[in-house]
Amino acid sequence: MTINSMRWDGTVNSRVAQNCLLPMAVASRDGVTRLDQDQAAVDLHKKASAAAAAALGRFKDEIVHVHTKIVDIKNRDKKPVTISVDDVIRANIDVADLGN
Repeated sequence: MTINSMRWDGTVNSRVAQNCLLPMAVASRDGVTRLDQDQAAVDLHKKASAAAAAALGRFKDEIVHVHTKIVDIKNRDKKPVTISVDDVIRANIDVADLGN
């Protein structure tokens, strides 16, 4: 059996990770509201979506398709899937979605 040394144990154990917790405090201190931050996030998702759509044709041959399996948590069935696009970009997101 191997031990995964990269597994997160639930604690903030590095300076880099601790610094990730700081932006919200700095933003609120400097008068940046949650609405301002959410609007900036929406704008960035829209820009990323447009960039990804424009680049898809140019880099189509360079995309590496990853074959993996998704496990159904109810019945433990494994279903093979192929990941071929970045699904983190949410093109249709709006400020209301981020508030949930």
